[in-house]
Order: sequence, then C-alpha cells, then structure tokens
Amino acid sequence: MSSPTPPLNEPTAEWDVKGNVVLGDQNIAGRDNNITNYLTGLRHLRPHPVDPDKLMPANRFVSPGDNFARAAQAVRPSFGSAANVRVVVLLAPEEHGRKSAGLRLLAATNVASGRVSELLPDWDEPDVSCLPEERGAGYLLNLRGVTQPLPGAFYTDLVIYASGLRKTDSYMVVTATKAVWSQARAGGSHPEILVAEIERPKPDDVVKRYLESHEKTQGRSDWIDNKEGMFYGLLPEDCAPGEAVRLASIIAKAKNVEDKDALDEFKGWETRLSGWFSGGEEGVRTRAVRIAGAYLDKAPSTVVLSSADLLLAAPKIDLPMPEGGLLAMPDAPSRLEPAGMSFDGATGIASLVHESQGPAIRRYLWTQHTQLSQEVLTQWLQDISQGPAKDHLDSLASALTQLLNLNV
Repeated sequence: MSSPTPPLNEPTAEWDVKGNVVLGDQNIAGRDNNITNYLTGLRHLRPHPVDPDKLMPANRFVSPGDNFARAAQAVRPSFGSAANVRVVVLLAPEEHGRKSAGLRLLAATNVASGRVSELLPDWDEPDVSCLPEERGAGYLLNLRGVTQPLPGAFYTDLVIYASGLRKTDSYMVVTATKAVWSQARAGGSHPEILVAEIERPKPDDVVKRYLESHEKTQGRSDWIDNKEGMFYGLLPEDCAPGEAVRLASIIAKAKNVEDKDALDEFKGWETRLSGWFSGGEEGVRTRAVRIAGAYLDKAPSTVVLSSADLLLAAPKIDLPMPEGGLLAMPDAPSRLEPAGMSFDGATGIASLVHESQGPAIRRYLWTQHTQLSQEVLTQWLQDISQGPAKDHLDSLASALTQLLNLNV
C-alpha cells in the first residue's frame, strides 16, 4: 500500500504515513532523503582453489614424520563417525614442505578435492573474522613469509571458529613457523584444534619417491646413489624438498645417468652461461638469438630472429647486416640451433631445447652484464614490444615478472 502524495503547493505540510509495510531498514525524512549504506566488517580472505591430488599426489608424497601421521589419523573419519579435530596447525621452518603436508592432510578428510582452497594472509592484521566458513570445505591457511607472532585474540577466536567448522563439516590446516605460533600454548589445548610439529623429509627419499611414482622412471631412482653418474651427492641433507623435486624432474628427463646437460641444468647452467657470454666478436650474432629466445621462447621463428636483428642494430652494438642483407643470412634452423633452439618446420615455432635456460639467461644478464642490461636490453625490450614482438607481450611480461620476483 502506498502513502498519499502531498500536494505540490504545500511544501511545508506534514503527512502522517500509515499502512506501509517496511521490509528492512526504515528511513523517514521530512524533506530531502539522502540514504548512504556503509559496508562494515572485515572482508574474507579470498580462497584460491587447489587440488591436493594434482599439486601433491599421494604417490609422490614423503611423510614428514610420526606427528604428521597422527594428525592425518585425527582428521580422518572412521566407522561412519565424524572426526573431532577440525583445525590442524603444522609447525616447521620455511622450506620444510609445509604446504605439501597441509594438502595431503586435507586429502585425508572427507572433503571433496574440488572443495579445497588455499588462503593467503592478505589482511592488515591477523583476524579470524577474515576466514571463510563454507559448508563441506577444506582450507589451507598458508602463513608463508609471516614472521611476527599472531595476536592473542587470534587463538581465542580460533576456538570458536573451529566449532563452526565442525557444524559445517569443514576443515582447516594452518602452516606456520613455531615463532609465529608462539603465543598459542598460553590458551591451553582444545579438542577441535591439533598442533603438530613436522620434520623435513629427507631429500634423497623425495627424489626416489618422485621417480618411483611413474613407470617410465622407476629404474632411475637409484641414480642418486651411483657414484659414477652425474647425479651423486648433489643434495645436501638440509636442502628444501622443492629442490629435491627439481632434481628428480631433471633426472626424469635426462638421456642417461651420464647426461652432462642435465647436470648443467640442475646447476643453473652456470658453466655454460660463462662460456656463452664471455665476450669476443665471433659469437655476437648467436648471443643475440639466444637472448631473444630467452624472452620469446615458443614464439614464431620470425619473431625471435627479427627481435635478435633489432638487438644487433642497437646503437651501442651496431653490428651491420652482411652484404646481401637477409638473402645472405642463414636459414632459421641454422641460426637457431647454435643458440640452443629448435625449429618446427610445420608451425615455424622456435623453442629453447632446454626451457630452463630462459630464466637462467635472463638472470645472468641482469646480474653479470648490468651495463648491457641497463643501457641496451631495457630499450630493446621496449622496441620489440612495439615491433616484432607486439603480439607476444604476455611472454615478455612473464619474463620480466620472473626477474622482479627474483629481486633482480
């Protein structure tokens, strides 16, 4: 029912509003009615979907100790009854494989893999109010990079949050260092929250488990024990699990146990880079192609080679084209192969034979050849982004982002 409309000639009249039904907030104004709605409260952290079985498959996972095994048992429903523990806190130093352990822990619950998400601490101050509470969900609160102890209120509120997770049949795993979780013990224990300190998996075990997980590489799991091969003694006992996985992935692609290219790849191509960029006029053209390939891997060969020619023509390099110009230049495979690139005749695509050389070359140039990088490559990147590489800006942006992430 609507209220009567006041006559236009009576601006000062007061009207008694009757018979209206108000659903929600009611605002009554004598003249101008300005309504402003304000959103209050903290926003929830944004869940990033993760699939434990893809990021850390069970057949590649090395358990980080007995405490982890007990935690997995605590969150695993048994005999039709729900698990009591709803929040598990995994404590370990950085680079101990906490995220992988957290994912496998969530995989042990009854939460579907499509309902598992990672939460990053995108908050001004740690606050449990920021944590989502969807039904049937699994959350990995990854406190990677956090160094300050959590405030006392966080632990108090987490007890209430854990009870809410039980009602919604959800789970949370928190990964942190002992220093960050240092205040928790003051609040005492709670049946729905379990804190477990985990160990760092042995690097050799990580390599072997990775290789044994695939039928084609099972026979290579003992390569790291072969003193006559290229892969013996490469991993220190305290190396991060991620480094062990990197070695395993290189061994999986190696030609044989004596593959020196694979060893160079693991070592970041250090020896090769020194040789490629040691100086001298003889290899200038090949170096230009190698640099262009490092930024434009898997681009058409015309893009890579035209970008290399622009680099050679830069004012501070100014290498003239051979007499006869392009007609005097070798064909694409002949220019690409010496620079460590392959050419697909069917598609015209040029690719680095060893993809890991791209990031290694870029980092090397920006740290060891700073004059070239600052006075030539910076302008060259601008030039090719408006020229031959204008349709490959994503590749250039990705390459530069990697450099920024390396603090170069």
